[in-house]
Amino acid sequence: MFSGVSFDSYYGHGDSAEIRAFEALTGKVLPADYKEIVLEFNGAFVVNKPAFKFYNRLLGQEVTCSPGMFLPFGKIDGSFETMEIKYQYPPEDFVQDLIIFSVLGNGDALCFDYRKNLLSDSPPVVRRNRGQTTIFLIVSKSVVCPLMLQTPLRLELSHESFT
Repeated sequence: MFSGVSFDSYYGHGDSAEIRAFEALTGKVLPADYKEIVLEFNGAFVVNKPAFKFYNRLLGQEVTCSPGMFLPFGKIDGSFETMEIKYQYPPEDFVQDLIIFSVLGNGDALCFDYRKNLLSDSPPVVRRNRGQTTIFLIVSKSVVCPLMLQTPLRLELSHESFT
C-alpha cells in the first residue's frame, strides 16, 4: 500500500460510510492517504516500523516518535477510543480545529490541524502533548510520509503555546 510501511488492525476493514459520517459531523475532509489506510485497516497500527525519527529543531537533536494506533471509526464494543468519541468528548482544554487520529502510548496524540484552513483536504499533522496546551508542529503533507523514511527526517518543528 505504502512503500516500506506495513499496517494491521484489531478491528478489520474500515467502513466508508462511517468515515463520510465523521467528515459530515466535523465539517472537515480527512486526508486521502489516511482514508486509504483506515479503509483497509480500521484502527491501524504500523507493524514493521514501531517508531520514526525526525530532527527537532527546538531541542537541536534527533528524536524518536511512535505513530501509536490510529483511532478506529464506528462503534467498537468495549472501546472508548474511537474517532467519534474523541471528537465529541475531547480532552480538557483541547485546541479547537484539531482532530485527534492517533493516541500514543504516553497519552500524547497525533492530530490533523485545520486551524489555518478549515476546508483543507491535506492538513498538517501535529503532535499534542498530553495534559499540556502545547503542540509541536510536524510539517508533512502525508500522514505516512515520516513512517516511510529509513533515515531521520529533518522537519521544521515549531513550538506553540495556547493560553
